[in-house]
Amino acid sequence: MRIGRKVLMVIYSVMFFFVMALSCAIIAFAALNAEFITPSRVYYVATDIASGRTLNQAIKANNDYTAENNNISKIVFDYYDSVEDDNPIYTGGGSSNLLSGLTGVSLTWNNATVEIYRATNNDDTSTVYILSTADITCSSDMSNSFRNLTALKEIVFNNFNITSATTRLSYMFSNCSSLENVDVTEFDTSNVQYMEYMFSNCTSLQSIDVTQFITNSATTMSGMFNNCSTLTSLNVSNFVTDSVNTMNSMFANCSKLTSLNLLNFNTSNVHQFGNMFENCSSLQTLDMNFDTSNATILYYMFSGCTNLTNINTSTFNTSKVTSFRYMFYNCSSLTSI
Repeated sequence: MRIGRKVLMVIYSVMFFFVMALSCAIIAFAALNAEFITPSRVYYVATDIASGRTLNQAIKANNDYTAENNNISKIVFDYYDSVEDDNPIYTGGGSSNLLSGLTGVSLTWNNATVEIYRATNNDDTSTVYILSTADITCSSDMSNSFRNLTALKEIVFNNFNITSATTRLSYMFSNCSSLENVDVTEFDTSNVQYMEYMFSNCTSLQSIDVTQFITNSATTMSGMFNNCSTLTSLNVSNFVTDSVNTMNSMFANCSKLTSLNLLNFNTSNVHQFGNMFENCSSLQTLDMNFDTSNATILYYMFSGCTNLTNINTSTFNTSKVTSFRYMFYNCSSLTSI
């Protein structure tokens, strides 16, 4: 009996250490190889991605495109082959990737088959993969595409193309308050008319390269960079604004911008400048030569620009202006206008 007990104890000990070692090995393997631990398909019923609004709904799996989502931290647009061959997404062990055994939600987008998957990251946020068989050519209206994705930090546009067919980008990244960078240098904006609130409330965005934007067709830029409160520099010297008629709140609450060069802005057709630079409290240099001959609204235009010492208003024609209310309110360092 004593021998039996000893053998039994040895067996139990071996089993215990085996189980512990196996558990540690699985955990270690997952930590080393699994950025994503619970991939799953997105349940969203649709037959076509016809617009930015529909794309937003598909990403969130929510029919309300205005709904806030504080979970999705990354979006990747890519080809099936690229993800399968070059970037395996592990499911917690083994060699299976995100696509294995999953059907996802299948849609069509300008003749490309598109499937959308969501994977849960180790920090409980999600990454959404939008995978297609061909380049995704965007529709004319891509407004609201990523609106209210408040946890979104990164978007990878490997095969997502804003082309000359697109005319609307309004609210495209609005309220992406965690977005740290976004590459829009490949966007063809030559026929885009509506850019209002495109980057509004992107409060984590420290820089944005819009030097490749062709804005000849743009008619509204209201709120375009509104409340980009950590943006430290912005080059819009290439913007053609001949057709723009509203610039309300365009740079409002960009509280870390120290300078702006707007000398190339043709504002002869702009009617509304309200709140344009409101609360740009770090702005020290504002180069502009505005034509305000058609302006009707100038209220709060420079309100809260506490570091501006000089504003060039020598070219201002205010014959049609109906409201100057609080135009220079709290411009506490202003010495000349």
